[in-house]
Amino acid sequence: MLLPLVASARSGGSGILETLSVVTPSGLTVLTPPYTLMLSVQWIALYAGGRHRELITIDPCTFATILVPCATALGSLLLYVTAFKGNFVSRVFPLTELGPVVAFALATLFLGEPWSIQRAAGTMVIIAGIVLGR
Repeated sequence: MLLPLVASARSGGSGILETLSVVTPSGLTVLTPPYTLMLSVQWIALYAGGRHRELITIDPCTFATILVPCATALGSLLLYVTAFKGNFVSRVFPLTELGPVVAFALATLFLGEPWSIQRAAGTMVIIAGIVLGR
């Protein structure tokens, strides 16, 4: 349970830094250096761990199911960073927390995950928190 709490603290703190970073440059400009660094580190880790050979074994369909969510996440992050420009962190950040609500609805509809009163109530609590926080 410690790792999700640390991740949440880091995520909340990054909103402050991201707001400061998009004062002048565009969201795309702000995202390019960290993603370039992350990509470099990932390639090094992939080769160091000997996992680079797995890349050629991935079939095209699986490769597409890997790339499409990556492109979607990058688009989402670009919108997120751009939204900080001229807005309050305390207004923008809560809206980004609708992810669990969307995931709950899509998982129920498309993946057949079980629906329950407790999960629906949790989803409503998230929505209420976002509405009250605005």
